[in-house]
Amino acid sequence: MNLRPLVRLASGLALAALVARGSQATAEGPAPNEIIISHTSDDRGDLAPCGCSSGQKGGIARRAAFIDSTRALNPHVLLLSTGNLFDVSEQYQVDRTMFLMRTMKQLGYHTVGVAGMDLGWGIRFYQDSVASAGLLPVSANLADRATHQLLFKPWNIEDVAGVRVGIFSVAAHSIEFEPSRHIANSDTAVEVLDPAAAARRAVEELRPQCDVLVGILNMGNHDADTLAGKLQGLDVALVGATDPNMLRTGLRAGTAMLVSDGVRGQYMSRIRVALQGKKVSRVTAEVDPLDDTWPEVESYANSRKAFEDALNERLSKIQRDQGLKTTLSRGTDHYVGNEACARCHVEAHNIWNGTKHAHAFAILKRKKKDAMPDCVPCHVTGFQKPGGYVDADNTGLQQVDGTRHNLQNVQCEACHGMATQHDTGDPDYRARARAACKTCHTPEQSPNFKFEEAWARIAH
Repeated sequence: MNLRPLVRLASGLALAALVARGSQATAEGPAPNEIIISHTSDDRGDLAPCGCSSGQKGGIARRAAFIDSTRALNPHVLLLSTGNLFDVSEQYQVDRTMFLMRTMKQLGYHTVGVAGMDLGWGIRFYQDSVASAGLLPVSANLADRATHQLLFKPWNIEDVAGVRVGIFSVAAHSIEFEPSRHIANSDTAVEVLDPAAAARRAVEELRPQCDVLVGILNMGNHDADTLAGKLQGLDVALVGATDPNMLRTGLRAGTAMLVSDGVRGQYMSRIRVALQGKKVSRVTAEVDPLDDTWPEVESYANSRKAFEDALNERLSKIQRDQGLKTTLSRGTDHYVGNEACARCHVEAHNIWNGTKHAHAFAILKRKKKDAMPDCVPCHVTGFQKPGGYVDADNTGLQQVDGTRHNLQNVQCEACHGMATQHDTGDPDYRARARAACKTCHTPEQSPNFKFEEAWARIAH
């Protein structure tokens, strides 16, 4: 069923009221004969697609449209996240995750699972962060290595219009907790208790107390299928962690419907739980891509844009203040800029000048993402490498005359490598360009990318 038209038909005031009410509402009168569970996975602080190519998925404003459409279909909706809300690679991503979590709370999320990346900035930091955003993390098998005590509540019960929904979370025994390189002495000493035993205890404790039982299983699809099949009484199993293989219509595993919705918050599930009295009679599931056929809810798009613009400006200042100290050293090999290449390779330079690569940085400037570390490397040449791009004002290695190479845009050396390696006899120097394409044109960033078609447009 195509629910997108419902977004436009539903009353704005009614939808706003539903968003504000969230999943905690208890309707007057008898319990409904159906509730809907919708979940997202592995957000890692992503707020919106970068917009550099068609077919990109995800984004908090599209998610709001999906949730609005679901509530227009049935107001009795429970929103869940399997975890991995954080990314451990860069400090600025903490700010994005905090904004994401606050927005999720506005949308109606409350209970969230805990996965490996969540604890990369430290256990106490994660606990304080989710609490400040108003979210409740649950995990039935993550314990303090020293005391063996659980670090989080093992489970929670949400009231959805009078239907009591129990939610627990377990992580795979093999799960890895990667401390961020930006912190020292991280308190990430986590003991992972046996997930099967923890899940069985959660089911035994929750089943008598709730009408619908949901397990968040932060492990791969195969392991989640095996575990869910052994949990008699489980109604819905949500696969978390970082398994990109989706179960778009669900899979029956024992008594449960097993649903996996991919990674990076790019898809969202709609799991319809039919009830007779307060007993589950049927569960069906579908997973929808949050692609550009979903309109962005304006209020969420505007608040996200304001946050990203302010973050970009702050990062730009940091790059100006600190970037030169770390990236302007001249090594044996370094970048020399497009102008030097053009002196000999005139025809190739003319072809390049007519491609999108030659104007890649302008896209970032227009979108005010010219300081975002996850965007800039694919729009400039030699980002944070010897003699490479530094920031919009200091774009490359300083020359004797005080000038700098302009290393904005995807220039020759971005694909072929540093020009100082040009005459080293490296037989792979030319061929290296083909492999370089895949470093930026990934399935996430360029879902519709076809190498042969793209190569034909830039061949030289």
